[in-house]
Amino acid sequence: MGTIKRLALEKRAMTPHILTRALLPSSDKPTRDEASSKSALRLIDDIKENICWDSNNGSEMAVLGQGRHLGIDMEWRLQWRPDGAFFMEVRGAQLAYSWGYDGGGKDTSGWRAAPWHWSLDRSSAEASEEPQGFVWEADHTGVAQALELDDWEATLLCTWIKTGHWLHPEAQSLLDITLAPPVDATTADVQDVLQLQLTGGKVRAELTLSADKRWPVSVRLLVYGDEETWDLQSWQPLLNDRLFPSSIINCPAAGGKHTYMVTSSRVGPQQPVLFNLPTSATSGGVAPGVTFEEPRSKVPMQWVRSGHILVWPLVNSRQIGPFILDTGASGMVMTPAAAEELDLPAFGELWVAGVGGAVRSQFRQGESLTLGGMEMDAPLFMEMKLDGIVNGAEMPVAGIIGYDLLRHATLEVPARSQSLTDTSPFLYVAHPSRGACGAGGGGGGVGEEEEEEWWVPLRFVANVPHVAARFPRFGKLEEGQTAAEEEELFMLDSGAGGAQCIFHGRAVSRLELLESLPDSAGYARVRGVSDAEKGVGQSSGLRARTAQLDWLQLVGGHRFEDVKTMLPTDGGFDLSEHTCGMLCGDLLSTCGIIYDYPRRRICIQPVSPS
Repeated sequence: MGTIKRLALEKRAMTPHILTRALLPSSDKPTRDEASSKSALRLIDDIKENICWDSNNGSEMAVLGQGRHLGIDMEWRLQWRPDGAFFMEVRGAQLAYSWGYDGGGKDTSGWRAAPWHWSLDRSSAEASEEPQGFVWEADHTGVAQALELDDWEATLLCTWIKTGHWLHPEAQSLLDITLAPPVDATTADVQDVLQLQLTGGKVRAELTLSADKRWPVSVRLLVYGDEETWDLQSWQPLLNDRLFPSSIINCPAAGGKHTYMVTSSRVGPQQPVLFNLPTSATSGGVAPGVTFEEPRSKVPMQWVRSGHILVWPLVNSRQIGPFILDTGASGMVMTPAAAEELDLPAFGELWVAGVGGAVRSQFRQGESLTLGGMEMDAPLFMEMKLDGIVNGAEMPVAGIIGYDLLRHATLEVPARSQSLTDTSPFLYVAHPSRGACGAGGGGGGVGEEEEEEWWVPLRFVANVPHVAARFPRFGKLEEGQTAAEEEELFMLDSGAGGAQCIFHGRAVSRLELLESLPDSAGYARVRGVSDAEKGVGQSSGLRARTAQLDWLQLVGGHRFEDVKTMLPTDGGFDLSEHTCGMLCGDLLSTCGIIYDYPRRRICIQPVSPS
């Protein structure tokens, strides 16, 4: 369906990397006067001198202020240590969020501060295989998670740039830093641009320096197949002699603007704050505000003609209409009509990214949400129109159930062929401590202990699950020739009906998929939630080619045969820098699936031919 943003920690070898000197333009391109061309190292030395970086070297520092985040007036705080650890918090009347980094494992209590759900079944052996350092975030409910992939990289890069830690020699051993070739070498006042990237990473930040090369004035972050910008304005000696931008403006890729103004600063030991990934108060392995009336309960469901799964939750103890069960949604959604009928309070501003682009939205706050025997307090919804997304529903769709609920439970969803034979189909929602839910319970599934190999690990990008999968390349083969194989990460998107697999535009280009399409390839259009928001006739979706993969196999798991695939031809649709596309509802519905978000894994249950 659509994603909104955010991600859990990747195991990655951060091998030391010597700071790269300036990239010199090739001889066939325009060059600046050699005397004025500075290496990245020289520019970094100049920046450190100009902002008095060494004046408080070795001290803990903090800046505090006011601003506007997600359309909400708030107070904010950024605190950091010399080892690169940081803590940032934004807090308003309705919402609060925080992010942090523990300093790369220098404090070995990192695993004692693991996410609330990891205590369920993660052994010490598993823990030893993970990086010691955590980059994390805590959402509006206070529940924290470790970040991975794009979010891990983006959070480190952006915060280190703001705190100035990227200038530290120890940080530079983990970064590739280069001086970008000038865009227009004929202009006298060319602004230097430094490119920063974590060694081995895929997210890139571009720092534009002021014309007099004194300090960074803007950051362009290339992430999620798009870009967001940070303007660093009005540098002032806020930290004794050390300069810091007193105004920071962030323009996210999807749209909108966040502003942060510094009103005070401190140097030296601060009020204690958790740099480590925080623990959350739990009750029997359940997050705060979540209760289960029974360990495992049935939830009536319906497969509709468009391939979507519909369920009927209670919001504020009322059934307002069907909701799409959508693993591709990083939050929960409610239509304006449903929110008005329930008289839910509205606040804030956000932009929601979908297949067809980004749409402006606002928040709606509920009192409770009940699905089967599971109940959540204070559910938060994004308001968005969903007209035309679902075909075959008996009444208008009222919203979407996404990550905010799925992360607290295990869900067992039957294959569509199984539910079609049942006059009253249902899925199961279970307490996270049950782990395998109904696996091995007579429904053709597998037992957790007997068939552990059926469980496939999940990676989370933007609060959306991903799996690694292999597939063969398109192209004609000679007799006896075997197709070359690729291994990539795919998003699991049960809310994308009418398709089995969709590659995003960047992967189509990188893997040169259009060039190798068979003659039988057809044409189609991809329609998403943002098209529904724009209205009928205002968007016809993304143009795409259609073809069939002979097979697609989850790494360590199930193999799908004859997978119908879409390949966008006009860009637009994009995802994580680490992924290549998504596996959609029409493919996922061919099997029974247990979604175990708390343990970050799924279990595929193939349907027996009988």
